[in-house]
Amino acid sequence: MKRREFIRNGGIAALLAGVGGCFSIGAKGASRKVNVAMIGVGGRGAQLVDAFWKFHGLFNLVAVCDTDIERTGKFPNGEIPFRRFGDAPRYSDFRKMLDRHANELDAVVIATPDCTHFPIAMAAMDLGLHVYCEKPLAHAYDEVRAMAAMAERRHVITQMGNQGHTGRHYDQVKFLAEQGFLKGVKRIDCFMNLPRRWHKWNGRVPPEASAAQPVPKWLDWDLWLAHNPYRPFNSGYLDGNWRAWYCFGCGVLGDWGVHIFDCLHEFMGLGLPDRIEVLDLKGATGANPPMSATMRFHFPNGVELNWREGVGNLPEFVVENKERGLTPGKVVYLPDGTVLRGTSHETPLHIARGGSDALEDAIDDYPRDRRWNHYEAFIRAILGECRTHSDFRSAADVSKLVSLGCIAQALGRTLDFDVKAERFVNDDEANALLKIPSRPEWKGFKG
Repeated sequence: MKRREFIRNGGIAALLAGVGGCFSIGAKGASRKVNVAMIGVGGRGAQLVDAFWKFHGLFNLVAVCDTDIERTGKFPNGEIPFRRFGDAPRYSDFRKMLDRHANELDAVVIATPDCTHFPIAMAAMDLGLHVYCEKPLAHAYDEVRAMAAMAERRHVITQMGNQGHTGRHYDQVKFLAEQGFLKGVKRIDCFMNLPRRWHKWNGRVPPEASAAQPVPKWLDWDLWLAHNPYRPFNSGYLDGNWRAWYCFGCGVLGDWGVHIFDCLHEFMGLGLPDRIEVLDLKGATGANPPMSATMRFHFPNGVELNWREGVGNLPEFVVENKERGLTPGKVVYLPDGTVLRGTSHETPLHIARGGSDALEDAIDDYPRDRRWNHYEAFIRAILGECRTHSDFRSAADVSKLVSLGCIAQALGRTLDFDVKAERFVNDDEANALLKIPSRPEWKGFKG
């Protein structure tokens, strides 16, 4: 079956129902230039177009797609970044784009809201296309599982958009772990202290923020929602403001958590927590992230990851040291009393208290594995020149962790989790939130 026939015959609908495709194409062989489509080219997507543009000699932009393609994709100065590549065909429906161009494509780049990563990535991977997808991998726990399984089954190259996973911080933490400096660590404090979009409501969301409004002519609201349960259109959901709603996004944990604790999470082998403890919530609504939250993730190996979000909600060590110029970050407590301090993305750790000569040497002098940045590495991996550091298999557990934390925040209570069964213990309400039911009327290809 050809790729066009797969989409035309409702293959996407089968994927959303949890049934794999009836064939296997496998990844296309590497060529001199990689043929790419970019899906979601407004907001963060415009930034990704700009980031990938630096390596445009390595690939061709075959097509671009956005549900409001004629309105978004502009920088403040009015420039439309994807037009640097020439007159690539533009689509509002990713299914039509795949139907018409799948046989030309090697890869897709996805920068849509969290709630639509899943159907796009699953359709692309089942066509044998390589996928770069913004973080977190998906909106729901079970969607993450399915995406990681599909990537492995189709043998495609993947990369999640947590840029710090290719750079100095990644290399440093990997080396510290390999040299045994992180052995015995039992506590990590991570925090995000910047104001967010929903803080303007102060925990009291006005009715007009979600009231039904007429859908503008330039937007296909059904496509914007994709497979997710229907809710009426409101202009306040657009332009990144979807992050203020759990039905569309993954709160601060999904937006910043994976930039702050992802390398420590991987190289300390934390995996999944068996308890998500909610210590404090302020301004929680159940539908929107809280004004502030203090949580503790307990892992089977005895490590505790403390998470704080909200303006002024800082770890004790940061407060005691009266740090200035605060940025989101982490504090790592070594068994000998040494304290490591770091921020986010690819910024390396530094010693904030104590430390041995050997540790000081390791902190500053570690092997560098970065020849290319996170974006170029994805393209060069397709060309067979390297591997990606944040493939979907590696990124799955940290994305699952984000999902579990959001569920605990939304429900406002501590949850116990069975790591082997990958289900909450004796909590049907929480388990129901691990999966987002697809709308039966949202089918595959239209047209």
